[in-house]
Amino acid sequence: MMLMRLRRLVRAVSLWGVVVVGLLVFTSGVAGAVPVQWTVESGGNGNWYEFFENHLEWDDANTFAASQTHEGLPGHLATVTSANEGAFLISVGAIPAGNIAWLGAFQDLSAPDFSEPGEGWRWVTDEPWSYQNWGSGQPDNQPFDENFVMLSDLGWWNDLPAEGVNFTSPPSLLVEYSSPIPEPSTALLLGVGLAGLGIRRRRR
Repeated sequence: MMLMRLRRLVRAVSLWGVVVVGLLVFTSGVAGAVPVQWTVESGGNGNWYEFFENHLEWDDANTFAASQTHEGLPGHLATVTSANEGAFLISVGAIPAGNIAWLGAFQDLSAPDFSEPGEGWRWVTDEPWSYQNWGSGQPDNQPFDENFVMLSDLGWWNDLPAEGVNFTSPPSLLVEYSSPIPEPSTALLLGVGLAGLGIRRRRR
């Protein structure tokens, strides 16, 4: 009887171990790294960055990123808008070695300036497209429909189709958490309001 109870106990422990391992494997596919901040004190923008192992097509990755928050800040696929920002991401290992990740960049096929392979690129945040760090020979739109951008662990970019490498292997993704960028009209109204407040104070 004692031997039978022992066997049942061993079997239960074994099954529980399988369940735990299975859960770990399942969650690793959606786990994020610890967010890192590019602090204002170090010359940064104050934003946070988080790498996720999810392998999603670009549209799904974009939706996933927009559903994330950190420290009260909304997420979006990362936008690398300067050499300094790119250098920071490399310095902190934002993308683990050997990995690639989607950026929040796409080619607007309806844009007046659109032409393959190098024109019509936009950021999901509507920030100006003034900085690029394409890898050698990129973008090339080869074989075709490469209208989205991935970032390598070494900092260079490549254009890919929404489905990823060879249309079958989506990259991971890099989420950036930042304060929403005001619409131009909102920023203008804010500036006018502050200017008016300053004039009123001077008159007093």
